[in-house]
Amino acid sequence: MYTLHKSIIAFLLFFITTILACAPVNENATDWTFGPKPATFQNISLFGPNCDSVDIQLSPDNSAIEIYFSPMPYVRVGPGLPPDEAYWECIVSFKLNWLPNWRPVVLDTLYEVVHNLDNDVISYLETYSYIGAGPADLELRDFNSGPSGGIRCVGDFLTTPQSSPCGTMELPITIHTKLNSDNSQNLNGFGYLQVNNPHYLGLDWQLC
Repeated sequence: MYTLHKSIIAFLLFFITTILACAPVNENATDWTFGPKPATFQNISLFGPNCDSVDIQLSPDNSAIEIYFSPMPYVRVGPGLPPDEAYWECIVSFKLNWLPNWRPVVLDTLYEVVHNLDNDVISYLETYSYIGAGPADLELRDFNSGPSGGIRCVGDFLTTPQSSPCGTMELPITIHTKLNSDNSQNLNGFGYLQVNNPHYLGLDWQLC
C-alpha cells in the first residue's frame, strides 16, 4: 500500500482549494443553463511579441468570459536562460455580441498565478482591461519578491461595472497583459512566473 507524505497531502489540498477559489462566482447570475448561449465573440485580434494563439469562450454557466492562451503565458529568468524569456506581452481585442433584450455587465477579472522565485528575484503581472471605447477600466498589478513560491489567485473588481446601453448588442473589449521576471538584484537567482488558463472576466446578464 502506498502512503502519501503529509507535505504532499497538504500541497494537494492547497492546490485543489486554490483551483476552486479561482473559479468566478456570481450568486446573482442569470440562469442560462437550459437556454441558448447568450453571446458570441467576433473580430478577435492579437498584438504583441508573444501572441501565438488564443481561444475565447463563455464559461459553462455563462457567468464569465474565459480566455485561453496557447502556450500559457510564462516568464523565467536565471543564469544561462535567454533574456527574451524574462518578458511576455500580449494584447487581445474582440467584440462581444449578444442576444436582443439583454446586456452583459463586466464585473471583475481573475487569474491563477504560479510562481517560484529565489531570494531577491522579482516577478510582475500587469493587466489592463479596456471595456468599451474608454480608458482602462480595470488595472491589475501583482508583485512578488523572492524567496517565494506557490499558486495564488489574483484579481480585482471594476470600480464601476461596465456595459453598453440597452439597444446595443456588441461591446468591444481589449485585454493587455504583461509578465516580467527580474534577477538584477541576484544575478545567480532563478525565477519563474506562469499565468494558468483560463483568464476570467466575470459577467452578469441584465434584462433590458
